[in-house]
Amino acid sequence: MKFASSQQLARLGLAVGLAVGISTCANAALLSPSGSFSGALIGGTVSTTFASPSPPNWELGTTTTQIDVAGGINVISGDADPYLAASNDFLTGNGGVVTVGDAFTVSNTIYNLVNGTITPFTVSFDGLTFTFDSEHVTSHVDGNIGLEFLGDLTSDTNGLYSVPTAADFSVTFTESSPSGAIGVAYSIDSPQIRR
Repeated sequence: MKFASSQQLARLGLAVGLAVGISTCANAALLSPSGSFSGALIGGTVSTTFASPSPPNWELGTTTTQIDVAGGINVISGDADPYLAASNDFLTGNGGVVTVGDAFTVSNTIYNLVNGTITPFTVSFDGLTFTFDSEHVTSHVDGNIGLEFLGDLTSDTNGLYSVPTAADFSVTFTESSPSGAIGVAYSIDSPQIRR
């Protein structure tokens, strides 16, 4: 029977230790994200389409069938920390990459309120890409239209989060008076919170 030398055992222990350490680091880096943040459109224009031939006094109202957003810049304006009773791990202070004031892009800003079908669109910023493909109308009254989209975090070039991971994206349009200015607010949650 041949026994391994102490040097061979030391090398084997080092190799096993390195393999376990690398595996542990790789798994520890891939979190299932838990966080929420909000954003707003600064500048830009919002136009609406109606079911009736001539628009009513409210640009946002019960007869609105489609909303189009063009131009401007989307900026992260706030965050929920803690989120679902835990630290919001999207935030830079908690090891994530999201900072209030960061800009983000929305690839498709045409929202259809009639048939609920949408062209899948992405929301991207700070190396994160979310893809949404399911629409739900949460509010459709004069002065307020709310939409929720379900999808996933589909890409993370930072290597922080496991993908795909469920997420939702909500958009709220508000008009304080007939023919008034229209505000646009966004929020992203992962995991999803059904509204």
